[in-house]
Amino acid sequence: MKISHYFFIVGILIVSACSKNDEPVLVSAESTKNSYLPLTPGSKWQYTGAYNYSIEVTGNQKTIDGKPFFETKTINGTNVTTGYARIENGIYYNRGYVPQLGQDLELIILKDNVAVGTTWEKLITANNLLTTYRFTIDGTNLSQTVLGKNYTKVIRVKLQTIISYLGSTYTYSTQYVYYAYGVGVIQTDSDLLGLINLNSYTIK
Repeated sequence: MKISHYFFIVGILIVSACSKNDEPVLVSAESTKNSYLPLTPGSKWQYTGAYNYSIEVTGNQKTIDGKPFFETKTINGTNVTTGYARIENGIYYNRGYVPQLGQDLELIILKDNVAVGTTWEKLITANNLLTTYRFTIDGTNLSQTVLGKNYTKVIRVKLQTIISYLGSTYTYSTQYVYYAYGVGVIQTDSDLLGLINLNSYTIK
């Protein structure tokens, strides 16, 4: 199974953006260093648990619909996939092409400047299914221990994937993603995919 760029969206694999490219709008990677998702070139994260993979920021930028995104490479065995992310005004975006949907998908995966309980949603219709991705800020300024290492200034995001079909609605998956300030994603705990921990990292 392929593991893709940074975040698990209940089995949907974000792999590579195919959106319109505009003229480049370059931004400084240093501006992301003091955030919950550093995107400085050469930064790398290695994960272990239900799946083993690594992610590295390439240093390339891509302008999609007039917005600058930073490119990442995710390595899972022999599979290498490309993903894109950006941060704007405390809002974190993840974008890529989803084969299962046959379309690009851009998600707001984190808001670092809102109160606990803040919720936002993304609705997608594909294959006669209405899918709602419901994100909730479930905790802020937390401490979280992962593989014996304690991280502080952690935000916990709850992600529910809700399926509506033929008049019935049910929660397909619930997962919790932990972001540490100045580090990135340190843990993902999904009832569908299992537990994935940050094993090592380098922030350039």
